[in-house]
Amino acid sequence: MRNRIKPLLVALALLAAIAAVYWPLLDADFLIHDDRTYVTANPHIKEGLTLDSIAWAATSLRASNWHPLTWLSHMLDWQLYGADPAGHHATNLILHAINALVLFALFNVMTGRLWPSAAVAALFALHPLHVESVAWIAERKDLLCALFALLSMLAYVSYARRGGAARYMLTALLLALSLMAKPMAVTLPLLYLLLDYWPLERLKRGLSRLLIEKAPLLLLSALSSAMTLIAQQRGGAMASTEAVAFPLRLANAAVSSMRYIFKMIWPSDLSIYYPHPNLLGGNPWSWWQIAGASLLLVTISWVVIRMVKMRYLAVGWLWYLGMLLPVLGLVQVGPQAMADRYTYLPLTGLFVMAVWGGAALLSRRLGPLLMIGLLVACGAASRAQAGHWRNSVTLFEHALEVNPGDPVIHNYLGTALQDAGRESEALEQFRAAAAAAPGYAKAQFNLGSALLARGELETAIERLGLAARLEPEPGALTNLGNALEAAGRAEEALAAYRSALRLDPDDAGANYNLGVALHRRGEPAAAIPYYRRALQAEPDHPQAHNNLGLALQATGALDEAIEHYREALRIDPGHVNARGNLEKALRQRRDQSTISSSP
Repeated sequence: MRNRIKPLLVALALLAAIAAVYWPLLDADFLIHDDRTYVTANPHIKEGLTLDSIAWAATSLRASNWHPLTWLSHMLDWQLYGADPAGHHATNLILHAINALVLFALFNVMTGRLWPSAAVAALFALHPLHVESVAWIAERKDLLCALFALLSMLAYVSYARRGGAARYMLTALLLALSLMAKPMAVTLPLLYLLLDYWPLERLKRGLSRLLIEKAPLLLLSALSSAMTLIAQQRGGAMASTEAVAFPLRLANAAVSSMRYIFKMIWPSDLSIYYPHPNLLGGNPWSWWQIAGASLLLVTISWVVIRMVKMRYLAVGWLWYLGMLLPVLGLVQVGPQAMADRYTYLPLTGLFVMAVWGGAALLSRRLGPLLMIGLLVACGAASRAQAGHWRNSVTLFEHALEVNPGDPVIHNYLGTALQDAGRESEALEQFRAAAAAAPGYAKAQFNLGSALLARGELETAIERLGLAARLEPEPGALTNLGNALEAAGRAEEALAAYRSALRLDPDDAGANYNLGVALHRRGEPAAAIPYYRRALQAEPDHPQAHNNLGLALQATGALDEAIEHYREALRIDPGHVNARGNLEKALRQRRDQSTISSSP
């Protein structure tokens, strides 16, 4: 009975600690960064779990990833909680708690050592580097990937000890689910091999046999890797790879591997964004930083592999490096050098090294006291870090404190302030971003768009024109067209909209604005196909429905016009123009009906 009570008490203590640290997140908001892509501005997510949305989740490469399980999770959340962020945060919190419990169970089952297993799970639960994965709704993929990866390891342990095709198939299924949440688990089959070395001690069966045993699992990982590369290439997420030569990516990988360790030991200056040393806002690593990090990596690897009597050191170290490998930037995705969220599973290897090593070196009294103090410190630091995730403004204000003057962070903070209705402050952040990096197209675009909203047309045209030259894309050209139209330069505006559509014929904004421009010129028939294309890309655009109704009505298609006015009101019941236009159209139809029925 006692053997059952202790694990139960550990589980309850873990849950209480997680709740104490992360409970304030239930009052946090959605973020402007990625939460819109994954949840709040994703029409497929807002459908909830339907046959159409499930089919989309299974085939979509949105956000430069194939992770259908993540999409399904967000759909279920939206169906349950709608636009209330508290429910979405609660799901993340519950998943993190389950992950900590499964990790505890995994090590307790594998090693039979209750307190070291509890310590590893507690460090996992409370370490500040894990706040990002829990606090960021869009990082649901981290939590789901970890959950199924840990469950897959549990299933593998059962298979390794008892055999059986069913247990092997369960291991493979859970691995597949992990990969369908986030492809970071591609190195998991190699982690099974590490567990064969310690604590399962299966290497006596022969390495070649164990490798053959892992072959089907490695095939799953290879398929997931191929899907990920396709998704990232199509989504443009790998553009940074062309901008950073492979030796520089290798150097950043070495330095980042050590930076994660230093931040694990002393978790200060944590941020949502760490600029890449060879990209916008970054400072290249010096030769001694690269050499020092590389030397440390080689030295630690050599030492732990040599210490065969302490096998957990080699397993923990290779767990860390192996699980971190897919996100070290050897294939650069995005502009960041590193990210806290990338440590969610990899740090477990370092926790194993620290806990089992500490248990071997420290006395039975000193070890637990140090661990309790460490966990209290981790919990306090994590609670403080979670406070920065209250909303987008507080998050990027903190990021700017960590990296003052970084143009990317200035730009994100400006967008957050703009979203919060703090237009003047947002403008200052956009100015700072553009001043720090004049060639930064997004900052020039946001600055130009903010100036356009203030009516400063000539300066807006200058900035938007620069943004379009730096990085020709539909959004910059469309807003440039809007500025030109507002300045009375109608022909130049039409040319800008058409340039945007040459880049992306289906862009909703460019189609809509070109339709508006043609409509204003007295060409409603010419505007109709552009309104239609805008609605194909963005079906819930009430003003596009209203304007299409006006254009159709002007060309005599009265019944269809009425349907679009009604659709505009379905989407936005308070749309005054659509209501007035619908009433006029209905009167016109009644009048026509009366005339046609007169003798």
